[in-house]
Amino acid sequence: MKTFKEMMNKMKKLTYLTILALGIGLSACSGESTTAEQNTTPATPNESVQTASATNPANPDFPTYMVGSEVSYEPFEFKDEKGHPMGFEVELLQEIGKAAQFNVVFIHTPRNALEADLNSERFSILASALSVSPERMEKMDFSEPFLDFVREVYILDTPENAALKSISDLNGKRIAVNGGSSTAVATAQELAGSADRVEKADSFYLSLAAMYNGKAIGTLGDSRILQYYDAKTPEIKTRAISLGDKPKYIAFAVKKGNTELRDKINQGLKIVKENGTYDQLLKKWFNQDSTK
Repeated sequence: MKTFKEMMNKMKKLTYLTILALGIGLSACSGESTTAEQNTTPATPNESVQTASATNPANPDFPTYMVGSEVSYEPFEFKDEKGHPMGFEVELLQEIGKAAQFNVVFIHTPRNALEADLNSERFSILASALSVSPERMEKMDFSEPFLDFVREVYILDTPENAALKSISDLNGKRIAVNGGSSTAVATAQELAGSADRVEKADSFYLSLAAMYNGKAIGTLGDSRILQYYDAKTPEIKTRAISLGDKPKYIAFAVKKGNTELRDKINQGLKIVKENGTYDQLLKKWFNQDSTK
C-alpha cells in the first residue's frame, strides 16, 4: 500500500500535468461577474471567433447573431488549440440555435465591456457564464436559467481529512483561493478564521495546485468548476464541503426589451432539453447524469 507521502507526490505530478493540459491562464474576478471564478486571459477586444465547423455548420437560411463573451473561462467558453471556441455554453447555444433556427458567432471581448456593447447592439446575445441577479435584470433580459451552482470548499478525500465534514471544521485551517476575487478572499478569510490562513493564488486552477501541493487544506470555488475539474482528474480523489449558500443560476442575456430573441432562445432551450441534447452536454462537460 502506498504511503500518504507517495500519494501526495503523485498528486503533485498529476496536478502539474493537468494544469499544463488545460492551458489555463491567470484569472481574476469581480464580485458579481459570473460563477465566482472568472478567468481574464488577455485578449484583443472585439475579437471575432469562428464558431461554424463541420459538426456545427452555419445555415445560410438562418439569421446570424453576434454573441458577446470573454472566451477564456473553462469549461463554459474557451479556445481550442486552433483558436476555435469550445465549452458547455458554446455548444449549448449552438444547439439552441439549430433548434430555434439561428446561427451564432462569438465575439471575444473583456467582461467589463460586454454590457455596454449589448446596449449599443454590437452584440445580440451575451454568453459568458452570467449569473442572474436583480441588479443585472434591471439592465438586460435573461433567458430561462440553464445551470445552477453553489460555493464549496474542495478537499482531498484522504484519511487525514476524514474529520473535515462541515465549514466549522475549516476554522484554523489554511484555505487556497483565487486572489483575484475579493469576494472569494473575504469568504476564505471568514472560513479560515484569519487573513494569514488564506493562500492567495493567481487563478482558481493554481489555487487547486496549492491544495494538491500541501500549501492549503482545501480550495474555495464554485460547484460546477469543481465538478468539471473532478471529471478531468478522476485519479485524484476529492470531495466538497458546501458553504450552505442558496444556489445561483446562469442564463443567456439579451438587450432589455428584446423579448423576441429572448423567447427564441427559450424555445430552443426547451427543445434541446426535451430531445436529450442538454443532458448529453451535462454529461460531457460536468459528468452529470440527467437524473441528478
